[in-house]
Amino acid sequence: MKCLDRLNRRREVRFWIKSQDMNFREARFFLELTHRHFSRLVKNGLIPYQKKGRTRYFNKTRLNLWLVQICFIPDSEMERQVAEHFIKIGRVRL
Repeated sequence: MKCLDRLNRRREVRFWIKSQDMNFREARFFLELTHRHFSRLVKNGLIPYQKKGRTRYFNKTRLNLWLVQICFIPDSEMERQVAEHFIKIGRVRL
């Protein structure tokens, strides 16, 4: 029961993010990914971000466009797997 409550709260967080620029944690919640998976995608350069000093900022509009792009036209095997995950959890509907 606790896991279900935690999952529901996590999914609701993305609707409370109002600013266009998000930090690492907010972007992770916005995409509904675990810390490990999100870190791996950022490290491999798949998720678009801007770097100001040592801090990474993620633009909400660019993330949404990226989601649509990888779901319809994945460039690599990793993007295809990520797209399947987003479709499976219902984040993107075809």
